[in-house]
This record gives sequence, C-alpha cells and structure tokens, in this order.
Amino acid sequence: MIGIIDYGMGNLASVRNALNSIGAECNIVSTPEELSQSDKAVLPGVGAFGDAMKTLNSKGFTEVIRSFSLDDKKPIMGICLGMQLMYEESAEFGPHPGLGLVEGKVLPLAEYIQDLSIPNIGWCQTERSGDSRLIQNLTDQQLCFYYVHSFFCRAEDRSVVTATLDYGTTCDAIIEKENIFACQFHPEKSQASGIEILKKFVEL
Repeated sequence: MIGIIDYGMGNLASVRNALNSIGAECNIVSTPEELSQSDKAVLPGVGAFGDAMKTLNSKGFTEVIRSFSLDDKKPIMGICLGMQLMYEESAEFGPHPGLGLVEGKVLPLAEYIQDLSIPNIGWCQTERSGDSRLIQNLTDQQLCFYYVHSFFCRAEDRSVVTATLDYGTTCDAIIEKENIFACQFHPEKSQASGIEILKKFVEL
C-alpha cells in the first residue's frame, strides 16, 4: 500500500488518480501512524518550503518520514515541493532546515538566471544524467515533463542525480538514492512519460 502524505499542501487528488490509473493500491494518509503502516510513500507538495516544514513538524510527520526512509528503507517519492523538502536546507524566505534525506540545498532561480520567466511553468525537456530506475524505459525524446517552480535543488553528491533540467542553470530534476526518489516536475501531470515514472516507482 502506498501512503500519499497529506499535510495540507499537496495536490493529493491528482497523485491518487494517477496511481489508481495504473492499478496501484494507495491511500491518503493524514497521520504519522497511518504512514508507518504503508509499504511505500509519496510526499507531494505545493507552496512555501518553510510553511511545509512547519506543518510536517507540527503534525509529527518529520521524524516518521526520516525513520520510514532512512531506518526502515521503505521507498519514498517526493514530488515538486516534496522533492525540495527532502534536501537539507532551503533558502526560500530562509534558511529553513529540511528533512535531510538528501545532502544539498534548495536555491532561488532568481539568483542564478537572467531573461527567463520565474516561476518556471510549463513543459521542459529534461536530460538524462545517470543510471535511472525511473526513466530507464523512456527515450531521451520522451523526457519532457511539466514543471512549476521558483526554486531549484542542488545535491552535493551528483551521483544521486539521474536527470537534470537546464533552465539558465542546472537544476536537479530526478534524484534516486537507494530507496529515496524524487522529481522536481509533476509526473502526475506529465502524461504518458510521467505515468511511466510512477509505474516504475510502484513496481519497486
């Protein structure tokens, strides 16, 4: 059973519908206890990093997510803000500490790019940058996904980054670190290519 973590800042219905479309068993979980009973987890997210971490802390999710992924080694996938929350720290109205599942920081696009729109909203071609379990069945031409973000992730260990986005600077697009997975884009809104990514996660 896949637990979709409900902390009040995620596009839960779209993620659940996408998982249901491929026959995955999933529940929206609103308590740490429910998450602990799940076999896999999805951490979605839309909004501000600081507010999200404050809510995760107040609801008791933070330590359970860390135990779920780091101690129990259960598969977890972060989506959009959910990916950013997995990093150690964000500069969004910050600094704010994150979950610390991935060594690295979340940085503002505005400080790194010129002459490009912020937020980055829309379909962007994404580049393969390492061996990937999530996109192994996709061609390079199929690596086009739907993004909505004003901040970007930069992992310290580049070996965990299996795809990148060039948007005036190099942004981490997909990370795969043992049982920890994340996408800066929205696979649930990225049509067939995004569904293939979710399918691979379900099949782990």
